Amino acid sequence: MYPKTERFGLPETVDEAVDLLITDLLADPIETFSSLSAQQFDRLYDLVSPFILSEFKLWSGNEKLLNSCMDAIEDTDANCDPAGLILRKTKARLNETMGVLIIT
Repeated sequence: MYPKTERFGLPETVDEAVDLLITDLLADPIETFSSLSAQQFDRLYDLVSPFILSEFKLWSGNEKLLNSCMDAIEDTDANCDPAGLILRKTKARLNETMGVLIIT
């Protein structure tokens, strides 16, 4: 088996992580994700957060992203972890830009 190659560098900020997640979404999931209820978001978080932690190496070496998350959590006084913060910011960004989708 061939070793897994990284298709992108690790994000160093919350905004970079959000950008990467959004670029991986297709149009239908974007619409669905942006309109999730709080309960649906919590279920999605339970399913997706392990992948975010793993792919972005949040607790295993990506200190820049982890520090960016911790700073953002302190700034918003949110009661969440780094993966939850990234997902919440992704949903917020999608809600801000709904109706405008540019794929490059």
